[in-house]
Amino acid sequence: MELDNTIATPVPMVKISKTTSKRKNDSEHTSTSKILKTTTICPTNSRNEDIMIEKQRNFLKSIKYIIEKSILEKGSHAITLTEQLALIGLKKVKILGDGSCFFRAISHQLNRNQNDHLLLPSEVINHLIKKKDFFLSFLDETYLTFDKYIEEMSKSVTYVDHLGVTATATAVLIKKNIIIHELGKKPILVPGSDFVEDQVHLCYYPNIHYDSIVSIDNNFAFLSFEDVIITS
Repeated sequence: MELDNTIATPVPMVKISKTTSKRKNDSEHTSTSKILKTTTICPTNSRNEDIMIEKQRNFLKSIKYIIEKSILEKGSHAITLTEQLALIGLKKVKILGDGSCFFRAISHQLNRNQNDHLLLPSEVINHLIKKKDFFLSFLDETYLTFDKYIEEMSKSVTYVDHLGVTATATAVLIKKNIIIHELGKKPILVPGSDFVEDQVHLCYYPNIHYDSIVSIDNNFAFLSFEDVIITS
């Protein structure tokens, strides 16, 4: 995710654990769903839109600080991304690099089919426009106007920055926490849902590409609070 130019605001961080954590298989997932659905990322049972907006505001205001804190110790850079993911029970799934890799990866996370991505860009763009007053204050200075940003996002081949990722998390068709994995960094949670259960996992290659991520045994990827960096 590209960085914005807002002033970094320190927030409480959750350290990554050394234990393997992955989503239950389909049969176990069904039996534990009700329990997980009562567990929220913040100590509140409300799914009020205003609360989620505040979470995203805290995330966007703190993005530089979050990225700095996500950097792992130097020794960990000696491993490959595949090895880094394996340490937490995950692996990547290759996504076609045709300029729509972000939405393809999201589609794969939702439907296990990267080719069902065509409706997602317009959904996210509509959400950006609807919440223009909120997202405008976090717009990267490389875009002269919000309309110019929307124009770029509307292209068939486009790079999705941190603003687009954040908007995607709360778009109507998605509404999930997007967890970004990057070589040499702890996974970062982009807030989109109150529930820890609601996760999609993407592998990020800076300014180049996104891949999808699943568990080692090909189930949905899942990480607990201890495995990610989140904002309060």
